[in-house]
Amino acid sequence: EQGPTPSRAQRVAQRVRRETEEFLLAGFLQFPDLRDEIGRAVGPEDFAVPELRRIYNAALALREAGEACDVRALVGRLAADAEAQAVLAGLPEDSTLEERVPSHIAFLEQDRRARRRASEIRQQLGDAGPGPDHVAPNESGHDLPDETEIGERPDGAAPREHIG
Repeated sequence: EQGPTPSRAQRVAQRVRRETEEFLLAGFLQFPDLRDEIGRAVGPEDFAVPELRRIYNAALALREAGEACDVRALVGRLAADAEAQAVLAGLPEDSTLEERVPSHIAFLEQDRRARRRASEIRQQLGDAGPGPDHVAPNESGHDLPDETEIGERPDGAAPREHIG
């Protein structure tokens, strides 16, 4: 039995979160100089996608054992995990990743704080309530305005620039 269908806002949030996880893992693998920074900021529990979590755990294990921590070594380590290998093969290779890793870490930390706060509020209220990905509808009853595209503001003002 499947749960309720995610709203448009939830689907966008899930996609952004997955992309963030993919970029951080790719950065960990492609840029050895960033491994300490990513390793301090990101734990396996921060990966919501099970395949990405397994890949990250395997990468951490390789690193801890003093072995090469690259895609080739991970393919060997994950030989029995076809799903993780497929995800590993699809990780982005992006030359701008190195400079964008700090903003992805900041996003993940902000998301972690928001989820923790939502959990604390639910505990205080003693209410199971909606999960941490729930987005309350606006006045028209929609999660996101129908009349606008992402990046446009409903009040007609110029869109804010995205940093990162």
